[in-house]
Amino acid sequence: MNLKNQIEILIEENAEDFTIAKVFKNHIKEHNLSLNDYFLKSAGKDFSVHHAKMYDTLLKLMYKVVIRKAFGNYLPMINTIPIALVALGSYGREQLSVYSDIDLMIAYREIAGYNTKPLIEKLLYLAWDSGFNLGHRVHEVNDLLDASRKDITIKTSLIEARFIGGSIFTWNEVQNEIKAIRFDDQEKFISEKVTEAKERFLKYPQSMQPNIKEGFGGLRDAQLVFWILKVLYNVNSIKNQSVNLFTDEEYRDFRISLEFLFKVRNGLHLITKKKQDKLILDYIPELTKLLKLKNQTVLIKKTLQSMQTIHQFSAITVSKVLRKHRIKKENITLFRSKRFTTNIYICNNKIYTRFNIKPFTLHTLLEFLILLPENITKFDPSFHDLIAKTIIPDKIESNTYMLVKELYNKINIYSIFKVLYDNKILRIIVHPLRKILYLAQFDGYHNYAVDLHSLHCLKALENIRDSRVKIIYDSLDKENKQLLNLIVLIHDSGKGRKEDHSEVGANLFKVYAKHLNLTKDEIDIGVNLIRYHTHMSSLAFKQDIHHDNTVLKFIAKLKTKLKIDMLYILTYADINGVSKSTYSEYNSSLINQLYVNTLELLNRKELITETQKRTRKENSIKKQESFQKLIKIKQKKILNIESNLFFIKHNVLDILQISDIAFDIQNFKYTIQNETFLSIEIYRTIPLNLGYLLSKLSFLNVKEMEIFTLFNNVKYFKINFSDTLNEMELERVKEILEYSFDMNKKFRLSTPSIQEEDIYIDCLHSKSYYQFSINAKNQKGLLAFIMSIFDQENINISTAKIHTVKNKVKDMFLIERSEPLCLKQNTIIKALSVH
Repeated sequence: MNLKNQIEILIEENAEDFTIAKVFKNHIKEHNLSLNDYFLKSAGKDFSVHHAKMYDTLLKLMYKVVIRKAFGNYLPMINTIPIALVALGSYGREQLSVYSDIDLMIAYREIAGYNTKPLIEKLLYLAWDSGFNLGHRVHEVNDLLDASRKDITIKTSLIEARFIGGSIFTWNEVQNEIKAIRFDDQEKFISEKVTEAKERFLKYPQSMQPNIKEGFGGLRDAQLVFWILKVLYNVNSIKNQSVNLFTDEEYRDFRISLEFLFKVRNGLHLITKKKQDKLILDYIPELTKLLKLKNQTVLIKKTLQSMQTIHQFSAITVSKVLRKHRIKKENITLFRSKRFTTNIYICNNKIYTRFNIKPFTLHTLLEFLILLPENITKFDPSFHDLIAKTIIPDKIESNTYMLVKELYNKINIYSIFKVLYDNKILRIIVHPLRKILYLAQFDGYHNYAVDLHSLHCLKALENIRDSRVKIIYDSLDKENKQLLNLIVLIHDSGKGRKEDHSEVGANLFKVYAKHLNLTKDEIDIGVNLIRYHTHMSSLAFKQDIHHDNTVLKFIAKLKTKLKIDMLYILTYADINGVSKSTYSEYNSSLINQLYVNTLELLNRKELITETQKRTRKENSIKKQESFQKLIKIKQKKILNIESNLFFIKHNVLDILQISDIAFDIQNFKYTIQNETFLSIEIYRTIPLNLGYLLSKLSFLNVKEMEIFTLFNNVKYFKINFSDTLNEMELERVKEILEYSFDMNKKFRLSTPSIQEEDIYIDCLHSKSYYQFSINAKNQKGLLAFIMSIFDQENINISTAKIHTVKNKVKDMFLIERSEPLCLKQNTIIKALSVH
């Protein structure tokens, strides 16, 4: 049995209001359960209309219940009862979402005999008992104009009122009042609605998680157009505008975008089961599935693109309307005096133009923008309308690209590129940006989609607030500032691919740079900076910036002070492009300290060369299949071995083999080779009595020794001797090795002859290490003697390079600065150089 018949029977039976309300409540419940299925058939505006019509039906039936119960068999004609049920707000516009309020106005005339107020009260109670999420207003018809003057929200609701049921005579009176309301102080109403919109944009700016209703380019933007057109022209829809405000194509793009936002909002309400207008990350997967979109990226892109289209359409349309109704003779005179060129005017650093003038070609647009004064930071919607119609060639010629290149010299580049972005031209003249348009980056860090983030980075570059960065930026010449603008704009253009976005971005830059006829050196700088644009912040925030290896590896990638300066500025812009608060005093000091440390080491050519060799070896290691099969934490540990010498001295396969053994070491392990010469490898996590070991092997001639700290507290030793041994001698060596892990073992040493001038201690070698070197005559027990002195003074060696050539030893030890080498250098020199 349908609802109407059910209610009719209940009325005939004189059922209690509670019983009738229960039927209405059940119907609402059934209707809500059916909405998912209806959404699959029609998800946009039609869904909202369907939902609104259901409540129309319910309210008309409720009103029927109330008046039938009130008048019984003496029921007057419905049009003679001076009550009109009127839909307001989204309900009035038939844009009702699932959990939107039902905004109802009950307008009436107070006529004796009809008891209108009790009737209204009973209707409201029945609606509440039935589960309506009701927002209501009750007004006597004559009070409507006064009510509209008290609150702009009331006036806004009234001008979009829609008749539901009740007396058509009362509705006609309401319409007469609405007409008076429309004409009442139109200028004030429009001004307040425009101000309200500006405040909304500040509260809900462009974001990857936009507010579909209130946000920049949201449904409210479209409603603003309707409200203004309704007040001025009494239209029932934007499409029915009676003046020439937009083309069919412009309206079609706007309507498609609006339809998509309706789908998104209705979908959000359905999956969250509440009034949810913000598209946050938690709901995106389910909403993507509900809307049958390919993936989550498509949902975000379509949403952001739709909101951009709606905002542009709304801003331009409102501007056209306001210009028609606000134009004053004195303003015409003022604008004529501010003419910049034909049909284009500059007033208060803002560009204005006439509507419906001949559009630019792309080439002439760029010529115009280049000639703009540097203080221009704002563009009126009329100018947006003009450049949106720019005639785009099928192919951009080289002379046009030269104009694009010249644009990068502009001081006000952000405002210019933003207006080009808003009107879909930036993607044409900067083609690396095409793949990142409206591309969200939900990484817990960025606030904006990639394209907007890039523009915000440009804005930060124009307004550098860190005096340390500003000094470096001001020291750049014009050409490098121009290049930096380009790099900042497209540094993230490689995002959205499976490959490393820095590498992809560097390759995109290389291709684009050729169109701009950049020099080989400029291309090299751009490729380098984009490839490593995350390194400076990553090192500063995650690694020890006071460790030389950290800084030297950084220098090895950049190589020159110019690139380091430009990367520092790029890093500043990149962080500030996230949000105003991201660049804090704390992280700015870390980045600056890394920059200072980098400059200090920049002139240590020998250290830089060493680091560059290591970097090349690391790159070779990364290509090895055996390395790629390792878990990430093992890969990281290998690449984080501190000693550059370890990488330089060993080939790729040796490094991987040594590391593979080191991962399994619990206490110690050693191997002995005795083919062409005796060679001992030792891996240990427990202490090694190295002085004892070398003293017991002093009958052999040490040709070379390495000591390297690896990872997991593993130290690696390799000692090469000049001799080969017989089986008995090998057994003795094995026995010595086993005893060498007993730190209580004592040994006797002969004292070698070392001159004071043979010893060199460099306490300024680097921020991380001291260097101890000795160049002396090769003598039996020399190395054991040196180790015994180090053990005696509690000095641990990080890296050792022992080399013997032509009876001369050239030994070099790197010792961490935390060790007391330099505090005890006089004692050590005296102990070693015994006469």
